[in-house]
Amino acid sequence: GHVAELAVNKYASCVIEKCLLIGSDETREQIALEVVKSMKALMWDGFGNFVVQSVVDHAPAHMVDMLKDIITPYINDCPYGYRIEGKLNKRVKKGGRRSVSRAARDRSLSPEEQMVQLMLVQNQTSKSP
Repeated sequence: GHVAELAVNKYASCVIEKCLLIGSDETREQIALEVVKSMKALMWDGFGNFVVQSVVDHAPAHMVDMLKDIITPYINDCPYGYRIEGKLNKRVKKGGRRSVSRAARDRSLSPEEQMVQLMLVQNQTSKSP
């Protein structure tokens, strides 16, 4: 896919955000998985960070913990990190999961290990009927 490429464009990023807002769970999951592959670059981009925020807001519930684990290592260094962190904490709190700051303390997987974990989750969900 070209989601990461489109996410850094002023107008295309709005289209992706709209797809996340009104798309099916399957569509939202596919977009979220593509965004995760380029998470760091998108978090630093002026338009991409809005797509990351939309993914946090609208990704299927089963992806929230994975998103938190992938985003958390980059939040403090990212110029838009405080906005992403706010949305992530709001979503985590809504789902009864631990906060991002606590996740940062408890984190035991490197970003690379988290990506492997993501790929395993993706394979499991794609094999489900």
